[in-house]
Amino acid sequence: MAASAPSVSLAEPQLLVVRSAAASVVRLAAQLALLWLILAGGGALSQALALPLPGNLAGMLLLLALLWSGVIRLSWVQDLSAMLVRHLMLFFVPLAVGLMVWQNLLATSGVIIGLSLVGSAAVGMLTAGLVAQRLAGGRAQGQS
Repeated sequence: MAASAPSVSLAEPQLLVVRSAAASVVRLAAQLALLWLILAGGGALSQALALPLPGNLAGMLLLLALLWSGVIRLSWVQDLSAMLVRHLMLFFVPLAVGLMVWQNLLATSGVIIGLSLVGSAAVGMLTAGLVAQRLAGGRAQGQS
């Protein structure tokens, strides 16, 4: 009588894949809930203290403070954050739609708008550079 070969079930690897996918979904949902809670906390903080900041910016600053202080570990929000950054382009779709809606304005005044954007960016960079040089120069003179 021949010994029978051990039977390999195809259901076991599929079950592991399903469990792994379910664990990923639960982990992402938990990270989303945590980030949403921090966002809501930032909005409430901004409103309660009458801060001149939008709630979402206050929430980002709150998240930064919690990460720096170690209250929240990066691994607690890293998976969802990486996924959001990977799909960041989707958040700019409203910008593209807005450009299509305002195409007449851009056709008539686009060059002027573009020049003003480039000019204002240049002035901002020049100002920041001059201030940085002045601060660095004063520090270098004080050290010698």
